Amino acid sequence: MLTLAMLLSIVMWASPTLKGIYRTIRLNDGTTLKVHQCGDERLGYWMADDGRMFINSNEKGELREVSETEMATLREKAMLKTAVFGDAIKYYRQLADGKQAICYCVSVNHSIAMAEEFKDAGISAVHIDGG
Repeated sequence: MLTLAMLLSIVMWASPTLKGIYRTIRLNDGTTLKVHQCGDERLGYWMADDGRMFINSNEKGELREVSETEMATLREKAMLKTAVFGDAIKYYRQLADGKQAICYCVSVNHSIAMAEEFKDAGISAVHIDGG
């Protein structure tokens, strides 16, 4: 079975949101809060000066507050949604076809998904993590 020992490096990036875009939002308790736009094309959100983060909760553009943990989960899902599986497989075939290789991923879930994509492309692969 091919185990993903040669390094394949994949650079993933996204265009950041424009800086300097602010809006005032009204919280459930009636207070208002000035927030600025953050994120990138994968996941846009709004952040207050105190670090609280808000995402669109519906198509009307209403915002809801999210915790650090929820934001981390949303970022990971956004990354997986736009991951470059096809390029990794293409470059593996160009550079190391039939050889052992290691593919470093950004998270455990990304690693599991990447191994599945390699298997779907007919390349024997396994997920391994240190956790």
